[in-house]
Amino acid sequence: MSVQVRKLEEQLDAVLFEQIGKKIYLTEDGKKLYEYADKIFNLVNEAKLTINDMTI
Repeated sequence: MSVQVRKLEEQLDAVLFEQIGKKIYLTEDGKKLYEYADKIFNLVNEAKLTINDMTI
């Protein structure tokens, strides 16, 4: 697991992934974080579009 993921897990005090055999799965906490991250990325894209529309 990458250093960045371990640091994020430490900051959140949560386990985000679990490994079963050779496969890696999101935990419930990981799924919840994914939902928030998806919302954040969508808002950033929406903001970009709005700002671009205002400057044209």
